[in-house]
Amino acid sequence: MRKVKTLTEATYHSLLESLMAGAYPPGQRLIISELGSVLGVSATPIREALAQLNSRGFVDHHSRRGYTVASALSSDQILQIMETRLLLEPKLAFEAATANTPALLSRLSVTLDEMQSAQSLNRDDSHFVQCWLADEHFHELIAAAAGKPYMERAYLSLGGQVQRFRILARSGCRQAQAAVEEHRAIFQELQSGDSNGAYVAMKHHLTQASARAVEDARAIEGAAALIGESGVA
Repeated sequence: MRKVKTLTEATYHSLLESLMAGAYPPGQRLIISELGSVLGVSATPIREALAQLNSRGFVDHHSRRGYTVASALSSDQILQIMETRLLLEPKLAFEAATANTPALLSRLSVTLDEMQSAQSLNRDDSHFVQCWLADEHFHELIAAAAGKPYMERAYLSLGGQVQRFRILARSGCRQAQAAVEEHRAIFQELQSGDSNGAYVAMKHHLTQASARAVEDARAIEGAAALIGESGVA
């Protein structure tokens, strides 16, 4: 995984893993002093980490209530997010193919190994979360390598939200192998320096990932509707 360099970054990753593991349900208020006690850090890194999580859609900020865990995504919201990613990420992959340094390729390869290992173990929530954090890191590395900071920033505001949905929906591990294979196809195009190939491979991956995520969301919505109709909690 990524090297943690600062206390804020360590705090951010701790909170991110807790959110992706479903430790805090949607709508729950996140009290800075309580989080600080749990993580053993002061209020400052907690505030900075929450601000980052807010920018990526994991938590919402309210002027009077502070931070709360973001609501679950609907199938329509997921589709909008993935449609936007389809506008951004193939272009980022296109540009990253010209910056395929040994360091970048090595880091991308590590994320592939982490995803493969985590989905193979599939033992508990920790492996489940690590699988999709590695998935997210793969996309972040490509976005950073593209040298398009405004596009990268736009991607970062969107990318993690669908990953969070997958964790809460418990769909990640059964879909991880398909994602690994699609990531490997992107990696091979980046490794060869083929910009057009990287563009096409990323577009294919996001199209497939969008279909999987929307399918899961609609299944959850259907199940919730049946529960509502039956009055069973």
